[in-house]
Amino acid sequence: LAHSISRRARAHYAPPIGSTASTTQNMRRFFAACAFIAGGVLTNAMPDKCSSIRFCDECLAPGSGCFGWLGTECCSKENCKMAADGDRIYYTNCKAWQSKVDLVKKCKGTPPNDACSCIKAGCVAQEMGHGVV
Repeated sequence: LAHSISRRARAHYAPPIGSTASTTQNMRRFFAACAFIAGGVLTNAMPDKCSSIRFCDECLAPGSGCFGWLGTECCSKENCKMAADGDRIYYTNCKAWQSKVDLVKKCKGTPPNDACSCIKAGCVAQEMGHGVV
């Protein structure tokens, strides 16, 4: 193959992955493939320290270096923004998160198909179809 192409084209020819012709070219291919798989951005394989925190107060404590609380895990600013892009809600205040948790518990505890008790509990009654509220 190399004999049938011009010298200029040969300079751009990349040997197959696994060959010993050019380790640098192989590494470039590997990182390009990783970038493609990761959605075009090389990502850090090391988990950030925030994702290992399991309590809101610890996560959002001053000096923690973390940005938000996802309800079950902590996130850095970058990871919170990515979670929000995927329709996950993050909280930057533990009281706001706890209020939401309490409201969800209260709403789940209302009798099914009773819109009045749902509204009285502070929830939003929604008809789910076939008369189910």
